[in-house]
This record gives sequence, C-alpha cells and structure tokens, in this order.
Amino acid sequence: MNTEKEIWKDVVGYEGLYMVSNKGAVSFMKDGDIGICKHYLNNGYPKVWLSKNGVSKFVSVHRIVATAFIPNTENKRTVNHKNGIKVDNNLENLEWATHEENARHAHSIGLYTNQKKGYSGTHARWWPLRNRGDIINMVAKYKEDTGSTISTASISMALKSGKCSKRISNIIESFYSEKMETIKQYL
Repeated sequence: MNTEKEIWKDVVGYEGLYMVSNKGAVSFMKDGDIGICKHYLNNGYPKVWLSKNGVSKFVSVHRIVATAFIPNTENKRTVNHKNGIKVDNNLENLEWATHEENARHAHSIGLYTNQKKGYSGTHARWWPLRNRGDIINMVAKYKEDTGSTISTASISMALKSGKCSKRISNIIESFYSEKMETIKQYL
C-alpha cells in the first residue's frame, strides 16, 4: 500500500494552467477553480487533454509525471513502467529509459511473446479464463466505463483465441491490472 503523501507540481510547459501529482493525477486551474482532468485510455495508456493559447494536445500521463518529477540527465526518450502496468502512473513506478531498455524490460517481465504457449503477456495471464462468460462480461462492462468503442464480441473473440489487436490487448491489460483481486479466484 502506498502511503506516500501526494505532491503536486506544475505541468512543464503548462505552468499556472495544469498540475500533476506524484500519484499520477492531473488537475486544471481555470477562473480560480481547480478540478481533476479526465483520463482517457489510448493504447492502454491514460492520457489527458492539455490546452494552452487555443492549442490542445493529447498527452500521456506517465510522461507528464516523469517530466515533472524525474530528472532526465541522459535525455532518454521513453518512460518505462517498472511493473509493466500501463495504468500505474505513480512516480515510484516510472523511470526514463531508452527504447532498447524499455523493450528489454518488457521482455524480462513477460510482456512479449511466450513462445512455448504461443500467446503473449496479457493473454498468457488470461488464457485460463478464455471461456468464462462472467469474466468476458466484466471486461465488457469495464471497457464501457472507460469509454472504449471496442465491441464486446471482439473482446470475447480475443480472449478465446489469444490473438487480438493492440487496442483490445490494452483494454484487457488495463482491466486485468485494476481487477486483479477479483479475478484471482478464477486463475
């Protein structure tokens, strides 16, 4: 359990408009009001819209956190999730990495293909659940709650076959990481 105090800093390039916390929350400041920005999943990564001078950008939360809190003295271009969970944007889970370091890390924690079984990271964990309608329904409800437009039939087919698009894999991975305790009973 993370009992660390939440610390807020200005979002780099959006000082006075947006702030980010060490726990991955992004807030906006407008007309004296403060609110939390809505996160959207894009390829499994939480992103937020940031606007300045009439120009809006869709930015990854993990990059915002890393830029604000982690010095990048070696000018590395990617931000690595140490635990491999894309939706975990807590400061202690993030580090700057090269593309090669990021790929090597993903392979070392099992996010790349498991050649013995023929399916990859997320699916390796989900394979025992592939024919459980209740799990498929839970994923379908989750994807609706996140605003995803992926069909339930596509998710069901992906879980049953072990093959799917990156978008579907990211929804499943995100669901898996958030609902781990609920589904452990089925594994």
